[in-house]
Amino acid sequence: MPQIAALLGAGKVANMPLFKPLADDDPQVPDDTTDLLVNKITTDLAQARKLGFDQAWSATDLSAELSGADPLSAIGDQSAIIGHMSMKSYYYKSRRGI
Repeated sequence: MPQIAALLGAGKVANMPLFKPLADDDPQVPDDTTDLLVNKITTDLAQARKLGFDQAWSATDLSAELSGADPLSAIGDQSAIIGHMSMKSYYYKSRRGI
C-alpha cells in the first residue's frame, strides 16, 4: 500500500484528497440550437490529525506454569477491551472539543 503511505507521509497531519461537492446550479434546459454546458468536479485536500497509540506487555514461561493458563491470550483479551474503551473515550472527548 505505497499509495496510502505516500498520503500519510511523516508528521502529525495527514493530507487526504477529496472531491468537492457538485455545484448546486439550476438544471440546463436543452434546445435544438445550443449544446449543454459540461460541468466539472473539483478536488481539494482535507487535513486530519494522525493518532497513534502503542502499548507493550510481556509474559514469562514461569507465569504460564504458575497460573496454568496462557498469559498471552489473557493479555490479548484484556488489551482488546482496553483499546475499545480508550477509543470510545477519545471519541467522546473529540466530540466535546477537548
